[in-house]
Amino acid sequence: MNVRKLKEFSLALNGLGAGHIALEELYQIDSISAGADIFNLFVIIQISVYLLGGVIYFIYNNEYQVPALDKKKLVSL
Repeated sequence: MNVRKLKEFSLALNGLGAGHIALEELYQIDSISAGADIFNLFVIIQISVYLLGGVIYFIYNNEYQVPALDKKKLVSL
């Protein structure tokens, strides 16, 4: 893989774009030209699952409360 191409395509320090190039190069070995598109689909599904978990967390966040600590019981122990 061409390192110069990777550095030009990488959009951020965390490597956004590096996965697109890696999958594009790997799929080109098998003559599949949609490697970056497949990676985009993977990222969209991954972000969607994470957002769904976040929404569920915020919906049920207020229902559970940690019981108050009874100081008298602690002193007797």
